[in-house]
Amino acid sequence: RGRGPLRTAILIPYGIVTVVSAFIFRYAFAIDSGFVNQWLNLTEFDWFGGQWSAIFVICLSEIWKTTPFISLLLLAGLVQVPED
Repeated sequence: RGRGPLRTAILIPYGIVTVVSAFIFRYAFAIDSGFVNQWLNLTEFDWFGGQWSAIFVICLSEIWKTTPFISLLLLAGLVQVPED
């Protein structure tokens, strides 16, 4: 009893991070106001208009979002390895 609300409370931060990450990358790769196009001197390149460029942006955002968590898991695993 009470496991459902507890699981929901634990998983809400993961959902929030995903939504915020999606908005950040949507803004960063926007056609007219995105700073990625400005940095790369691409005029009106639609990152989400093509299949491969959209997949690239999605993969990049997932890597950016997930790498710190995976690094933390790796570090926690390395701490458990005995020195001998």
